[in-house]
This record gives sequence, C-alpha cells and structure tokens, in this order.
Amino acid sequence: MWRATDEQLDRQVALKRAIPGEPSQYAEQLQQLRREAKLLAQLNHRNIVTLYDVLNDGDECWLVMEYVPAQSLAERGVLPAERVAELGAQVAGALAAVHAKGILHRDVKPANVLMISEHEAKLGDFGISRILAGEETVTGSSVLAGTPGYVAPEVANGSDPTAASDVFSLGSTLFAAVEGVSPVGSTTDNAFLRLRRAAQGQIAPCRKGGPLAPVLSELLRVDPAKRPTAAQAQRLLTEVAEGVAHSRRPRNATRRWLLAAGALAVVAGLAAWLVLGGQQPAARTGSLMGKARTADPCSLAASIGGLDRFGTVNVVSDEYGFDQCNVLVKVEDNKRQSDVTIQFISQTASASPLPPADNKRTFSIVRDAPGDGVCARHLLLPDHYEILIHAHRVSVPEADFCGMADVVTDSAVAVLDSGPIPPRDESRILPQSLINKSACETANSPNFPALPGIDPRTPVIGFGDWRCTWKSATDSRELKVEFARREGLLESAQGARTQIAGQPAVVDEISTEDPNTCEVEVLNLNYTAADKSTRSEVWYAYATDRDKSQAERCALAKDLATAAVTPR
Repeated sequence: MWRATDEQLDRQVALKRAIPGEPSQYAEQLQQLRREAKLLAQLNHRNIVTLYDVLNDGDECWLVMEYVPAQSLAERGVLPAERVAELGAQVAGALAAVHAKGILHRDVKPANVLMISEHEAKLGDFGISRILAGEETVTGSSVLAGTPGYVAPEVANGSDPTAASDVFSLGSTLFAAVEGVSPVGSTTDNAFLRLRRAAQGQIAPCRKGGPLAPVLSELLRVDPAKRPTAAQAQRLLTEVAEGVAHSRRPRNATRRWLLAAGALAVVAGLAAWLVLGGQQPAARTGSLMGKARTADPCSLAASIGGLDRFGTVNVVSDEYGFDQCNVLVKVEDNKRQSDVTIQFISQTASASPLPPADNKRTFSIVRDAPGDGVCARHLLLPDHYEILIHAHRVSVPEADFCGMADVVTDSAVAVLDSGPIPPRDESRILPQSLINKSACETANSPNFPALPGIDPRTPVIGFGDWRCTWKSATDSRELKVEFARREGLLESAQGARTQIAGQPAVVDEISTEDPNTCEVEVLNLNYTAADKSTRSEVWYAYATDRDKSQAERCALAKDLATAAVTPR
C-alpha cells in the first residue's frame, strides 16, 4: 500500500497493487476484479473506504482508493463493549451494502477497520485486490482466503468465502476488540494452530463482552447457515450499542430504547424527581389520559417550535406502536437525525413508582440523568399511566438530546395542564385497523400454544391492550403478541415468507440477540403514510423457550400468530 497524489484532482489517494496470479487465469481474474471494482466504486457508503479507479501499468494492476489517515481497530487495543458494538454495527452495515451488490470482502479483520473518530469506522482493504491471486498467501506453499485468526471454519477447511464467512470474520474482529485476542488465539500462537482451531470449530466464548457476548456467539456460529446476515448483524449490534440488550423488539431500535428507558427508571431508582418550573396551574381531578385507546400521543407535541434550533422537525404518528409518537430532528439536509419518542405506558406494566406530586399538579415529572446517547423524561399520571419522553441521538452524536427531550416535555406538560389528552381523529382510522382490536384476545383461540408454566388467563397487558405477554411462572418461557406499524412488510422484512390464517407473513428466526426467540410477523393491511410511502399494520408474535430448538420455537410462534389472527 502506498500513499500517492492524484495530480488531476489534487488529492491524496492510497494505491494498492493487485497480487498477480497464475498467467493462464489472469485475463479471467482481471475481468472479475474489474467487475467487482466497478460495483464497489458505485457504492457511496460512509463506512466504506471509497474505491476511485483501477489502473493498468503493463502487467500490473493498481487500485486507487480513498486515503484515510486513521488508526485501525488493531492499533487501538481493547475497547469497551458498547463502543465495539457501535463500530461493529457500522462495519456490518458496510458489509450488508457490499453483499447486496454481490461483493465479498474476504478479509475482515481489525487491521482493516479504520477508526476515523472515536465513534465512526470505515471498512477498507477489500479482497478484490487478491482476486488475481485467487487467495492470500500464508506461507510459501499454503494459501488461504483471509487472515489466520479471523477466517471462518468453512474457509479454514478449504471452502470458498461467502457472505456468511464475512460475517464470521466480523464476529472475530469484534471479539478481538473486546477480548484482546481472536476467538482462536492470539498472534503469538502459530498461524496454522489458529487455522486448525478454526477448522475444528474450537471457538472461545466471549467473557468480557457483557451485552455484546450473545451477539458475538451468533456471528461466530460454526455452521454458516445459522449465522445472521450482515444486515441482521447490523441490527443486533445497533441494539447493543444503544444499551437495550434485554428488550425484544427487533424491528425498531426506538422501541427497544423505550423499554430500556422504562427499566432504567426502576433500576436507577429514578435519579431525580424534578417538577418543571414556571407558573403552576390549579389542581385538577379526573383522568388526564381520558379514554386510553383513543388518546393521541402526537397531541402532546403541539408546542415543539423550540426544536427548530436543533434541526428540521418532522412529527411521525405511525413509526411503530399505536401507543407512541415520534419526533424526528434531522440535520445536514436530512442525512442524519435524532429521535424524540412520546410513548404511553401502563404503570402496571412498567412497574415505575409514583413519586409525590407537587401541590398544584396531579402528575409528577421525573428527569433521568442522561445516559450514553439517550435522555428520558417521565410524566407519571395519577390514573396509573406514564408518558415516557425519550430522546435518542441516533446518528447525531453531538446533539443536545436532553435539550430536545425538555422541549417535548414542556409541550406535553402544557397539554396536560389544560386537561385530558386530546383524542385521535377517529375519522382517519380504518374499521379493520388493529387499533380497534385486543392483543390479549389471542388467548381465547384454540390455536393458543400450550407451554408449561404459562397460564393464558394471567397475561401482562400493555397500554391499550395492543401488547400482551404471557410469562411462565417457573422459567424464562414467554409468549408475546404485539400490534404495530412498520415499513412495508413484504417489501422490507427479512425472513421466510409464508401464510398465516390466509394472511401474508414472515418468519424471522433471528428476531433478537436472544437466540431462544422466534418472531413471526403477519400482515393485517397496507396503507399509504403521510410521506406517501407504503406502510403495514402487523401482528407480531414471539415465542421464547431455551429448551426447544429454533424450529420448535418458530412452530410455537406460528401457532401464536394464528391464534392472534383468528381469536375466538
């Protein structure tokens, strides 16, 4: 690798010579290199080192790439698990982008992950430079597609690299970032010893990864068919980076944050009870929530003009659950955004304690200490409801996320001071919408699955009865049904397509970082959102049972989904 100057564009670039291979195969391999290089050059991904050009110089072939003056992950040593998850999610996203183009990296390792800042990484040195050689030389007579310590077991056994082997290498790279060594040994071990361990599936468990460890276990599965895709890995890693290791909402990172923030309020003892200042209204009686199933969470965002100083503001009423409203704050021509979510919670479900209200208001305001990229405010109502206002930086690490949360909280307080929360515009609700249904009615169906320790008559009922959870009294078995909205199910969902009770459905065997859960999504209806995009109302069904195989868990989830779609 050389640093050079592009004299035509007056910029520094990196040059890499493609390794020559067998003369008899050179023309075919050069054609493959150019094909992959062309596809790679078309990608404009913030987490990929850009490939500018491929040059011929006689019998030599050179790659002209973006010059990135940065330390590699290998040079940074051991990092905190949350930081590794954050960087890993970016690299997984880069892999997902190139895999979608039919390109493999072939050599994901710490030295090829460049940290351009403390919170941003680029994936470089794609293996297209080795296409001409076909493989990377380890010794004079032994060849390998990859680097010892980071190659997948199937590649170590002589199979060709695949997208799944890239995912394994990503897992090995992140393992090394938290443990200090690869899952098959350190660089002080003989290279062939590390290869033999990989080939035999001798993968060390992650002991220092904390919430990252379960995800690494999935990425490092010996069987490539059981590994998540790069896109799924990105989702799992993002969820860990956002501190929601124990939530089980896989499709929507914001939703996981909401559950985590509610739990944080209990675990941390709700760091501070703070009533917002200003003139206090006269005390009111009666329910502030009004009729729970018709209360409009977006009505609490009526006075959020103060958010304009943070960026372009967009209020989205159907980002996920019927119990929430999302306020998106975008910067840099909408390229990056923060998210403030307003969510209604039943206090019996959240188990949040109710602090004493002041002598004027009948509700209390709780302000959590800011966390890593998240800031939460809780409005605790006297009628056993909570309004959780949760700000998340998403892709704007420099954002004043607590300032955003306070603007939305001020707006919500002003609405509550005026009386009950305004209702939704029911004229816009379709009769067949899930908003009119009850998730807990699922238990009335003869298709409701039987699991030891689970009593269908004793569910945990979520706000509005749009979420219902049945937990075992003796172990970790759990069934859950949830109603929500998402981007078009059939256009964007990952998993096996099927039919449930005559409705289109998707079975996602890797629904969360928890390998003991299977998720089924069933389409209720499609509709056109305010931004003209197609969105779907969906039944979500989850089955968790660590004593069963994934096939058995998915069979349970299908039965649960059938019960949800066809209750009695």
